[in-house]
Amino acid sequence: MDIKGLILLLERRIEKVEARSAEIVRSSPELAETDRQPQSVPGVGTIVAARLMAEVPEIGTTDRRKIAALAGLAPIARNSGQRSARRAIGGGRATVRTVLSLAAPHANDTRPPCSERSDRGCRTRESQSKPP
Repeated sequence: MDIKGLILLLERRIEKVEARSAEIVRSSPELAETDRQPQSVPGVGTIVAARLMAEVPEIGTTDRRKIAALAGLAPIARNSGQRSARRAIGGGRATVRTVLSLAAPHANDTRPPCSERSDRGCRTRESQSKPP
């Protein structure tokens, strides 16, 4: 089998898996609602939403801070005594973090980088940058 035939075969299999996944979600009103919520976020489509439902069943029953920690996206303080270190993300479920990182560029395309909400952060980053 040549490479084009293999790609065609894999594309057909992906379509079948996606169709079956959509069928399962449509069969349950609870799953349909759980699927709809993440897809309301720019950049999150059927594949990312299905992966989130599979990897993070706590979505919908837990608050956003706990979900961020489960995904490994919550900034963790690593302070000790007088030392106050920068906060960094880590831990959590690596597969969730990976799938969300794939959706992030698409979400970023839908909003300008310095929108009202993130404008303060952009000004801070610009003021901290070194002159050329």
